[in-house]
Amino acid sequence: MIARTFAESGSNAVVILDLDQKMAEQAADDLVKWFVEHGQAKEGEISAIGLGCDVANEESVQSCFKTVVDKYGRVDVLVNAAGIVGKSPLRPLHLTDRETESAPFVSFDRELPCFGIPR
Repeated sequence: MIARTFAESGSNAVVILDLDQKMAEQAADDLVKWFVEHGQAKEGEISAIGLGCDVANEESVQSCFKTVVDKYGRVDVLVNAAGIVGKSPLRPLHLTDRETESAPFVSFDRELPCFGIPR
């Protein structure tokens, strides 16, 4: 929904990052397809790419940003929605000790390189 809102607001280049590259690619394809099918954009007016990115891995973040800058020249807006969640929101969340320790780490500390802030 965040990417769609940007496209609705006039963004013509959108990059979707996800830990699962295939899901990111599918979301990018679906975004463009939706706008074309609903007459909101003509073919080629919106460019969207999906990249696999592990925000807990600084090299992965740097690689994604290099790809984005190589393709689009710059990053104008960055939205962080990374975090660790349980597999089922309908049941109480039971995290292992490692998951409990890493959740705030992924949600805050590891996103800093995305903003160019050294850790």
